[in-house]
Amino acid sequence: MNSAAVLSNWNLLAEASPTTSPWVTKLQTPAGCFYLKERASTESVERDFDLLEYLATAALPVPRYIATAAGQRYAVYEGKAFWLSRELPGQHFAQFYGPPGLEQVERLATRLGELHHVLASAPNPQRFPVFRDSAEHLLTTLLARASPFDVDRLQRLRGKVASVAALPAQLIHRDFHRGNVLFTGEAVSGYLDFDLVHQGLRLFDACYCASGVLSESFREAGYAEYWLTVVEIIFRAYGRVTGLSTQERSLAWSMLITIELIFMNDCLNRQAVDAALMNQGMLFWFADHRGEIEAAIAS
Repeated sequence: MNSAAVLSNWNLLAEASPTTSPWVTKLQTPAGCFYLKERASTESVERDFDLLEYLATAALPVPRYIATAAGQRYAVYEGKAFWLSRELPGQHFAQFYGPPGLEQVERLATRLGELHHVLASAPNPQRFPVFRDSAEHLLTTLLARASPFDVDRLQRLRGKVASVAALPAQLIHRDFHRGNVLFTGEAVSGYLDFDLVHQGLRLFDACYCASGVLSESFREAGYAEYWLTVVEIIFRAYGRVTGLSTQERSLAWSMLITIELIFMNDCLNRQAVDAALMNQGMLFWFADHRGEIEAAIAS
């Protein structure tokens, strides 16, 4: 991408730097920090804008577009759509450790519940893709590929992971982790990165959030055992807002397994072998501690 050519649509001169996302560029200017986001099509960016407008009218702090010099909501360059937003205030929570970390993870899960409450009534959900990944399909795909994984242990998971297809569905964030929520003090000041919004099971986001907390420190001695308290708090706080059902709680372990299988396939696709093996380690830890995980979530 020629960032200078794209930014000329806003008459903006900035020092550009990459972010963890290949579709987002950070821009530093004398007037402050901005983000330039790339989308594959005008259809996807129009859909995203409509959702962000709806969330903003529900008083949720989300990024808002800055009009181009020509008064357009976005610019088109080489067939792709680009839009600009100002950096939102606040900070991400650091990784969660000890009593302060548990207080923070409770706030994070509560904010997820509040986001889901609003997303459940979002207009035109059919405009978004449907999340359909199943553990059985993902296992079949993994086992058919040349991989560094423990094939025998993966085979033994078959029949143990239940289908989650019948659970409540709505629009979900699909990438909900601590890096995508900003806080100013105890108040949420920004929900970020709605690029992966899908029609899917609301349970996915709760489990994805819990899995993300573990993945950052999984290889630290004792952290996985501490995480059992984290996951208990996530489901308690999230359920307090959403009314999480007994069926959803009973299938959360299967969803955690499904999420790790998604990551394992994705890591293989990116040839990120070390990350793939870390996710396999989490998968097997979930399998070995099923009873403890289900007890924590049920409570």
